[in-house]
Amino acid sequence: MRRARIAGLTALVLSVTAGLPVSAAFGAGQADAGTLHVNNAAGANCSDTAPGSGSAAVPFCTISAAAKVVTPGQTVQIAGGRYAEEVHLTRSGEPGAPITFTGPASPESKGLGPVSVNETSGYTHAFFLDGVHDINVKHVDARGAQEAVLVQDSSRVTVDDASVPRRPTPA
Repeated sequence: MRRARIAGLTALVLSVTAGLPVSAAFGAGQADAGTLHVNNAAGANCSDTAPGSGSAAVPFCTISAAAKVVTPGQTVQIAGGRYAEEVHLTRSGEPGAPITFTGPASPESKGLGPVSVNETSGYTHAFFLDGVHDINVKHVDARGAQEAVLVQDSSRVTVDDASVPRRPTPA
């Protein structure tokens, strides 16, 4: 374990010294420092726990897995599809380095578009942003039984080019 840490640090130092991007010092199987990938489609080779999860080669299967590890300035790129989950975000971005969750930008992103979160999953919220700041959510369709997107004790949160349909209340 100690040897792996030293090797990783050596690769980082050599990369910076040589003027290479940090991602070049590490294997292609590791996630890009700026982007985490989510894709639950059949054949996407996704995993929430395998080494290299979050990379383009081994994307996360769930948005929630990315939400647990994302850091300020990173983008979570969500591939088109349906994600039956409640994304509970407790990590924050920073001023000038927000955390961004984005689906593919397209005319179809409005309505039941390429990225649909929480459709028929039975969860209360699609996104629950709790005590966070500097967060962007773009190009998703968020649905929930009560509030599709619940923002609690949070600031500097932007929801852009997203559909947040309201479910009818029972009579």
